Amino acid sequence: MNIEHVEKSYQELESDSTLQNLIAQANARYILYNTEESKENFPRYTIKDEQLNILAFKYLNIGCNYFSEHNYLKASHSLEKGALILEYIHGSIHIQTKNKKLFCLISALSYYVCFQYSKAFILIGKLESDTMISSLVSLFLNRKFDQLLSEIDKLITNSSYGDEYLAEHFEEDNATKIYEIIIAKSLNYYVQFYQTGNKDFLEIAKKDLVNLQEVAAMRGEPDVWWVIRLLLLIIDGFKESSLWYVLGNYFNTEDKLPLKYIQSLVYKNGSITELFLTQRNSLPKVLNNKYEVALDKLEESIWRHQTPRRLRSKGKDGRRPGNLRRIKMERQKKKLRLKAVLLKLLKIA
Repeated sequence: MNIEHVEKSYQELESDSTLQNLIAQANARYILYNTEESKENFPRYTIKDEQLNILAFKYLNIGCNYFSEHNYLKASHSLEKGALILEYIHGSIHIQTKNKKLFCLISALSYYVCFQYSKAFILIGKLESDTMISSLVSLFLNRKFDQLLSEIDKLITNSSYGDEYLAEHFEEDNATKIYEIIIAKSLNYYVQFYQTGNKDFLEIAKKDLVNLQEVAAMRGEPDVWWVIRLLLLIIDGFKESSLWYVLGNYFNTEDKLPLKYIQSLVYKNGSITELFLTQRNSLPKVLNNKYEVALDKLEESIWRHQTPRRLRSKGKDGRRPGNLRRIKMERQKKKLRLKAVLLKLLKIA
């Protein structure tokens, strides 16, 4: 789908007052469900859940296409709106709807893709997983990585999920175990990336999921296809939001201090693995601050006072030569500067 068609579809939905009114009604009804208001007191809503489901997936599809074009602002708006509609219909714990758990799973994944991590966490926390895939995804969204890795290890060591067994016992009408083991391994690669920053893990996961998505498409299984599609977008989202990518734009994440800082956030209870949009927008202000300028001036002052005038000329590389003491001081100041910035980032996180 070309971007012009995506934009046209988006504007048509947004400008349709009837559709927007239906979404508003669904929101109002969702609030009444959550307050356990008696249905006898409900207004006469004109909404139909089946039609709203279709509308939700139109928004999700538009958002996915925007995301593929790296238009993250409009992608986030479309994905969040689609996720909201699904939550309005299926998210209340006080009602039962058709395919409730599937729709809520897709809604939670959509929130995660558009960087609304708290909403994903809250929604997935309302559900009791009834399939292996939803259980694994739920653990991932809840950042319960130890438990997730434990469940994945059980699958990997289970002989019925081995390549030879699956090849011998493959059933044309049931590819469930294939979906489960590949999604499990992919989530394992996600966690390995979180913990190490090694981008090769994401490439392996992406390759496997792309192939699996083709299988789901050929088999006509839209439920699994959508889960895989959103998991693939999460990989692309890492490049915008993950600590390794975001802080890698400012620091060498292989250096001891940034490395320890990131790992301290990943391994803590309630792991922090990505930054919200507002946090990412704050980084330039944090990094380009008066404290940095003051340190630069201090460095210049120290150099002038501790270096004889005859040694103050610049070398061929444009840098001022200095003695061993000055070099050590430079290293120490850089370390202090980096530590100060990271401490500010810690407050943001």
